[in-house]
Amino acid sequence: MRGDRILAFIRHLVGLDESAVREEFADLIRGSTLSTNQNSFIKKIEKGLIKGGYLEFSDLFQESFTTY
Repeated sequence: MRGDRILAFIRHLVGLDESAVREEFADLIRGSTLSTNQNSFIKKIEKGLIKGGYLEFSDLFQESFTTY
């Protein structure tokens, strides 16, 4: 079993699959009055969760999250 398949399997087991993450974030953003930067930040969090499966609080202060 390849690594990406294992990760997908684990996400499926714990309920953190890509479609679920995207749906939850879409619900969060829908009807909001977020600025462009705020929306970009939320999208970066979404992508980080999809890619890695989790984020540490300290990750939010890394350059990938602080540049717009």
